[in-house]
Amino acid sequence: MGDARHDAARPGGAGPGTAPAAAGDGTPAAAAPGSGRPGAGRHRRRRSHRRLLLPLLTVLLVGGALSFLAAGDRWPFAGEPPSQPSASPRAAPTTPGSPVLAPQPATGTPDERLAATTTAVADALAGDPGGLGPAGEDLLAGLRRVQAAEGPARQLAAVVVGDSVTTAVDAGGLDEQAGRQVLDTLAAVARPERLIDLVAMVEAGPPAIGPAGAELFGELLALDHEVPAGETAVRAGELLREVSTAAAEGRVSEAFRAVAAPTLERLADPAVHEDLQELLAAAEADPGRIGPAAPQVLASLRAAAEQPVWPQGNTARDLLALLRQDGQVTTAFREEAVPVVEALVR
Repeated sequence: MGDARHDAARPGGAGPGTAPAAAGDGTPAAAAPGSGRPGAGRHRRRRSHRRLLLPLLTVLLVGGALSFLAAGDRWPFAGEPPSQPSASPRAAPTTPGSPVLAPQPATGTPDERLAATTTAVADALAGDPGGLGPAGEDLLAGLRRVQAAEGPARQLAAVVVGDSVTTAVDAGGLDEQAGRQVLDTLAAVARPERLIDLVAMVEAGPPAIGPAGAELFGELLALDHEVPAGETAVRAGELLREVSTAAAEGRVSEAFRAVAAPTLERLADPAVHEDLQELLAAAEADPGRIGPAAPQVLASLRAAAEQPVWPQGNTARDLLALLRQDGQVTTAFREEAVPVVEALVR
């Protein structure tokens, strides 16, 4: 299909909870058996996982909300420091006002933020080897594995290391404030721009997100390439619930759910397809209001109204380029169409 991200998945990858080591080609290597596999321990840790992963969701859900989560299931922290220390008696202590990890600006590219955070962790360990907690060296090694990976493998490594960070904080092995700061950076690295990016990330190592990884990869790929536009919202909603259930049962990591949910939430919004249908109907009723490029615009809108997510997004990008060209469409039609078409690139 002209994009390496479309290749079929090959089972393999790092085990859940273990940051995948970068192989020579930048893809995750297999982890040792049993390393962090979801199970009873993960079920006991789930509440703290949700609390610590909220910074990940806060970054990923810019301009959106997880309506599929019941109010009682929402993660307590909203990116703000906790009002009191963790209730876990084993938690590594934090010192209010004196962070063990130097604050990093939430600006720059994800790669720049990753480099700055990795340097900050290394500096903190050099200044006080025990300041971050017993898992400090493991944290630094994990961040360096993320840096060593490339493309989708880097996004996957960020998800896996993010899950290990929540585990370490919950076990008292990592300073909570530092953990949440690192999660914020990892969220920026892992965030997929489009569904195909999420598909490619899982393809880089399905087992790394949990036992259900291979199955979910197939379902995500089908949603991106096979499900027609009129069925996208319903199927995305179903898959959103499947991912949430799998995370609750320990079959995928909480970190993966935090990354996947915003993308699926956008796709589950029926208003996107409804707006497209309304725009198409109005354009067909009065092609003259479109402008000189009416034939091309109508052809693109008709195609987009039928296509699955990936080809629909590509059609939308081409159409946006046409809409923004001077003299091709009327100003009134451009202002009406651009927001509708932009929403299709997902």
